[in-house]
Amino acid sequence: MVENSNLSLEERVEQLRKAKIGESKGPKIQGVAHHLRERKHWAEHCSPKLISLGPIHHGHPNLQLGERYKQTWAAAYIHTTGQSPESLHARISIFIEDLTCLFDASLFANNDEFRNYQRQGFGSVEEKICWTMFVDGCALLHVLENPHIRFEDVPRDVLLLDNQLPFLLLKLLWRNADDGDLIRTMESFLHRHVWPVADADEARLGFDYSDPAHLLDL
Repeated sequence: MVENSNLSLEERVEQLRKAKIGESKGPKIQGVAHHLRERKHWAEHCSPKLISLGPIHHGHPNLQLGERYKQTWAAAYIHTTGQSPESLHARISIFIEDLTCLFDASLFANNDEFRNYQRQGFGSVEEKICWTMFVDGCALLHVLENPHIRFEDVPRDVLLLDNQLPFLLLKLLWRNADDGDLIRTMESFLHRHVWPVADADEARLGFDYSDPAHLLDL
């Protein structure tokens, strides 16, 4: 935007004040940049092979088998919590506006699965988003707690930038109120699939954690 050179000092200060108020509270989850995704041989390294998590690849025809697995894993996780699906879903419903704001808005607006929510029996796009977050979040927590899962594509898919889910979502669905327990579960998964254990432990000595944005933000 071109700056108006006729503004007074007071008006310029007011512009700065409003810009500060409108400042983003944190990074939003978004996909790999298009200029990278469109490079030859690059797209296959950006896209999931079995499961989608979140809105970016949700509903892709090649991932329908993964949708069935996610349902199974979500049900398994919920069973281990000793809580009802309804109570866990209600937590997401209460915070759905906050959760949606953690994603780039275009991710939902540009996905036909969310635009055509009524065809899937949902009364609003918020209901569709809420259900998707609920199932995906529970499925991811099951995978994080079971890093030896037999599908070799699953750890790869979980670690894709396009498949990240907000930490707030996992926190709301976690089996207890111990955020540290959740963080340790996430770290354990990363230890197995990404981090050299000794190096990771050394790097974290004395480090004061704030909540990560998502798994890859640890």
